[in-house]
Amino acid sequence: MKNWLNLATLGTFLLASSGCGTAIFDKSSYPIEVVGVGCRVASSDWSFSCGHVFMKKDEPILVFGTYDTPTGAREISYLWIFSNSTFENYQTEDQQVNHGESESLSFDGDVAAMRNKITVHGNNIDLDVEFKTNDESSTVQATKFTIDGKDIDTSKGLVFLVNLASDAGNYEQVNAKLPSDFPALETTGNVETLARQIIKKLKNENVRVREFLAD
Repeated sequence: MKNWLNLATLGTFLLASSGCGTAIFDKSSYPIEVVGVGCRVASSDWSFSCGHVFMKKDEPILVFGTYDTPTGAREISYLWIFSNSTFENYQTEDQQVNHGESESLSFDGDVAAMRNKITVHGNNIDLDVEFKTNDESSTVQATKFTIDGKDIDTSKGLVFLVNLASDAGNYEQVNAKLPSDFPALETTGNVETLARQIIKKLKNENVRVREFLAD
C-alpha cells in the first residue's frame, strides 16, 4: 500500500494511491494546502494507521500514525511536527515536498510494521517502526523504532520536531502527552480536527514544542 503527495512547481498537486489514502487539497491559492487520511490495517481486535497528514498555510505541518486496542482505546503511535516556516520555505517554484513516497503498513495479527518517508527538496527522513501487540494487557511495545536507520529510545517520547530548512534535515525528540480516545480518522475532517487538537494541547502543555513553533 502506497500513497504520495508531491507539491511542486506552481502548486502542482499529485496524489497517487493503491488501496489506501485520501486527501482534500485546495489549489486555488499558492502554496497548496493538504489534509490526508493515511493507510489503515485491522484485525478483529486491533487497528493500525499511518501517514495521516495535515498541511495548512500558517499552521504547523503534522504527519502521524495511530492504533486502536481491543478495549476500544485509541492512541497516537508517532507524530512528526514541522514548523510552519518549513511550509513557506519549500513551497516555492523550484522546490518540492513529498510525503509517503515509500509508505507501507502491515499487520500479521501479532506485529504491526509501519514505514514512512518524507522528502523536502532532497532532504529525507525515513521512519521504520514495528509494534508488538499484547492481547492480555491491550498494550503495544515498540520492538523496532528507527529514523534514518538510527535506533530511537521511545521512552524519550514519540513526538519529533522536524527542521528541514537546514541541509541536514534535523529532528528533535520530545516526550509529550498526546490526545487519546479521539474519533476514528475516517475522513479528512477527522484528521484536521485531531491535528488542531494536538497542536493546541502541545502548545499549552509542552514548553519545547511551544518554543519550536514560535521560531
